[in-house]
Amino acid sequence: MRKGLIITVLMLFIISLSGIDARGLTLSEGLKKLSLRARELSIAQRNIEMASQDINIANSYRLPQIELYGYQTWLRYQPEAALGLFGPVPLSEKDYLTYGFRINQLLYDFGKTGSLVDASKEALKAAKLKRQRLMNLLSIRFINAYFDLLEAQRLIQVSDKKIQALEAHYRNAKALFDAGVVVKNDLLQTEVMLADARQKHIELLNLKKIRISVINNMLSENLNTNVIPEEPVLTESFKDITLQQAWQEAIKNRPELKIVDAEIKALRQKLASKKAEYYPTLYASGGYEYQKNRYMVHDDNWMAVLGLKMELFSGGRTRAELKRIKHQLEALEINKQKIADSIRLEVKSAYLSLESARERVQVTRKAIQQAEENLRLQELRYKEAVGTATEVTDAIALLSASKNNYYRALYALKKAEAQLLYAMGIDLLSAYTSTEKVKNEHE
Repeated sequence: MRKGLIITVLMLFIISLSGIDARGLTLSEGLKKLSLRARELSIAQRNIEMASQDINIANSYRLPQIELYGYQTWLRYQPEAALGLFGPVPLSEKDYLTYGFRINQLLYDFGKTGSLVDASKEALKAAKLKRQRLMNLLSIRFINAYFDLLEAQRLIQVSDKKIQALEAHYRNAKALFDAGVVVKNDLLQTEVMLADARQKHIELLNLKKIRISVINNMLSENLNTNVIPEEPVLTESFKDITLQQAWQEAIKNRPELKIVDAEIKALRQKLASKKAEYYPTLYASGGYEYQKNRYMVHDDNWMAVLGLKMELFSGGRTRAELKRIKHQLEALEINKQKIADSIRLEVKSAYLSLESARERVQVTRKAIQQAEENLRLQELRYKEAVGTATEVTDAIALLSASKNNYYRALYALKKAEAQLLYAMGIDLLSAYTSTEKVKNEHE
């Protein structure tokens, strides 16, 4: 018995060595770190920056385009003009240098450039919404991992209490055996139960280490850093909300629907820009050019041009691109309905899971009280030599199972609450940060 206790203590000490570098972590602190360190968010931020540059690219067509050029020309024959009896007259040198600059300015293109700028702005909006959606998706994963760690921690405490109860029962059984009241089988039965409880306790410790590593990985921390989680309170922000109200909140808040809306608006702007290609473009151009030519009166010259250009035929490219955009719009409209239906299903599932979890917490809490009373009675019966050792060990196992069921139900409730918040499109970082502030104010 003493040898088994020493082995357990040593194993606990060895397992805890990797967690010497410990740190406390609240749920809101973890979510804040996640928002700053998640690699997926860094990628999403780069996409936002790229979308922002697309606006500058589209807008650049409205600004003057300046060209600087210079080139050397070599001709096989010198340019000459025939003047009858007088023979050919040179017009230019055979080899000459030309350089200059030209400024081109778009004046009007029937909204082609403006529509491209508006499309780019909608694309930027969609990129920001995608980052917001990703943040909430990572947050719900982190919250689930955080509650899984808290659950493992509670299960370890229950396991520790079970071991203590079995050890106390072993001492009682030993005293009764020494007094000749019970048989040796009672001791052997308790030793087997103790060995099994210690083995499961070690498995739970290992499970906790794995769940700590999951948290550290999500936060880009050292996997071996021990995390000490703190219990958050339930937000209860929608305690009396109906399913219909939850649906309405989801349709209003979910970024997936806002992303599709932004993509639809962007495509409509692209469609308008593409239609503008059927119309002419008005432009102005001006510049300076120098040409080294001793046969010309003026080597250099300034110029100004007001022009109109229009593409008459593109081989059907513009028409095909218009049809392609229209098909994309139709596909997005269908996808929007599909997403809305999926969100409604997700909200209903989360809502029903929350109701079920609340009921399970109430039932399992009562079961603990009944199991504690049952254990107290069985221990009294055993001390009076009325009950059996099996009845006591069964009562200990029943109490441990009742506590495990309660804690599993409790953290299922907290995860279900977070899942409903996510399904409704509520910002999880803000929700749990504000909840923690309220908790600290009450304390």
